Amino acid sequence: MHTIAKIVLLSTLLLLGGCKMSDLSYQKGHLSIQVNDKHLQISGRPTFRHTDSFGNLYLTQEMLRLKNGNQVAYERASTDPLYEFNLTPVQTIKALFHARSVNVIYFQSSFYLAQLILWDGGVLNLAMEQFDDQRLTFVYGMPTSQMRKLLRELDAPDVQSPMIERVITLPKNSHTFLTHWSVQLVQLTPLITPLRYNMGLFF
Repeated sequence: MHTIAKIVLLSTLLLLGGCKMSDLSYQKGHLSIQVNDKHLQISGRPTFRHTDSFGNLYLTQEMLRLKNGNQVAYERASTDPLYEFNLTPVQTIKALFHARSVNVIYFQSSFYLAQLILWDGGVLNLAMEQFDDQRLTFVYGMPTSQMRKLLRELDAPDVQSPMIERVITLPKNSHTFLTHWSVQLVQLTPLITPLRYNMGLFF
C-alpha cells in the first residue's frame, strides 16, 4: 500500500514540475525572470558571493551589478529534500527582513513584485518566486523605476495602490545583505518543517 502511495505521489510531483510557469534565477551572467509566456533577462555580473547553511536549509547570496548600473542582491534558499518552507512566501519574506508590512504590487503564477515597509520606515523593492515549497529566490534593492519597467514588460494590469518612489537602494560594491538569516529564525519560527506528507505516506 505504501509503495502504491509513493508512486502516485511521485507521479503527481512530476506532473506539477512539468507545469511550472514562473522562475527567477541568476546564471551565466543573466538575471532571468519567467512568468507564463514572458521571458525577461537582465545582464549583470556578480561582485560578491556568500553561502551558508542553517541545519536543513541552504543559502546562496550574491551581489549583482546590473548592466544599467544598479546594484541588487540575489538570494536563493533551498531546503533538504525531506523539508519544506512552513510559511507562505510573503510571511517568510516579512520574517527575513523584519518588515512591518509587505505590499504586493504584482502576483502571477508564484512570482511576486512587492514593496516592503521596514520597521524604520524604509521601503525596499523586491521580486520573489517560490514554486515547490522547497526553494525560494528573491532579488531586492532595485529602484522603483526598474520595478515599473518590469511591470510594463510583464504586461501587468494597472497597479491599484500607488508605488512609493523613494526606496532603499544598495551602494555599489556593497557586501551587506539586508536579510536576517539565523539558526533561531529558521528553526524556532520555524521557517522550515519536515515534509507534511512524510508521516502519512512514508512512515
